[in-house]
Amino acid sequence: MDAVTNQIKKALRAKAKPLAPKDLAWARRIVGQDFNPLGLRLADVWKISRDVYKQNEDKVDYTQALKISERLLQCHYQEEKFAGVGFINNFKKEFNENTLKIFRSWIEQYCHNWAFCDSFCINVIGPFLGKFRPKIQT
Repeated sequence: MDAVTNQIKKALRAKAKPLAPKDLAWARRIVGQDFNPLGLRLADVWKISRDVYKQNEDKVDYTQALKISERLLQCHYQEEKFAGVGFINNFKKEFNENTLKIFRSWIEQYCHNWAFCDSFCINVIGPFLGKFRPKIQT
């Protein structure tokens, strides 16, 4: 799991282009002061997550993917957090009823700005609800 996490982080850093101070200040006004970017487009983050998944899909199961994603969600940089979302999204066919508890804890612990919350809800919670909505009780 550490190898996959490190592979994602290394690929992100290789493609990163730090924001100019003026652009970073503007982004923090829009997203929030805790916004800490490496400087990648979201499309590049998704591609890296997907590519690393494809390179490791025969070595990583759903349980390991949850751990890899959570490790990325705990990271300092926004793109690493987004990569965690992108990585677990590759396993959406394996979401099950117990997954909701994990997602709730992730929302509580890691959704600190609207950009991350939007991405997580659209790309992870949405597919989950699409699969289990009739079975979920509030």
